[in-house]
Amino acid sequence: MGEPEHPARDFFLERTDRMESASVGWVEKAQREGVLRDDLSAEWIVRTLHALADGLQPLWLLDPDLDMAKHIEQVIELLRPPASD
Repeated sequence: MGEPEHPARDFFLERTDRMESASVGWVEKAQREGVLRDDLSAEWIVRTLHALADGLQPLWLLDPDLDMAKHIEQVIELLRPPASD
């Protein structure tokens, strides 16, 4: 759990809690509406997208041509339910 005394720890704990609390409701709504798969937990989807976004940021700093939005959109496509025939 990192260093409990690190000065940035509280900031990141609060940031993560705020972001996840707000986003879980949106994901659950999208699941109810059939926009996102409902066989994955909303919490898992939120944490996965958060990790993806946080992981892409330093890569973008190294390569400003990296299209972060495109990467995130492609992962969101994987989270959509399969098309019904």
